Amino acid sequence: QTIYLDSPHAQNYIIFLFYMNYPPKNIQAAINNRPSTTQGGILNFNFDNFVYKKYNWLEERKKNNFMIWTSAEVLENEISAVKGAKLYKIYDPFNSWVASIITKE
Repeated sequence: QTIYLDSPHAQNYIIFLFYMNYPPKNIQAAINNRPSTTQGGILNFNFDNFVYKKYNWLEERKKNNFMIWTSAEVLENEISAVKGAKLYKIYDPFNSWVASIITKE
C-alpha cells in the first residue's frame, strides 16, 4: 500500500526515525540516492512505500489502496461521498482537529 505524506515541513522523515522506530538504514539508503539540493533535489524524498506529494482529493479519489496523511483542511463530505474512502481525524491534547488520515481500499 502506498502511503502519501503531505506536509509543508522539510525533512519529514525525522518523525519516522524518532517516533516510529523506522529502520534508519532504509532512510539512509534513500538519502544517498537522491540529488543534492544544489542539483535540484529536495529535502523531502520518497522511501519504501512512503511518497511525499501535495494532497489533491480530486485526483486521489480515483485511485485505490492508498493512505494519505495530510492536514485537517479536508472536506469531510467529499471524502464520505467516495465509496471505500474513510477519514480518520487526528486530535491534539486540546481536542482540536489537527491532521487527517484518508484511506481507500
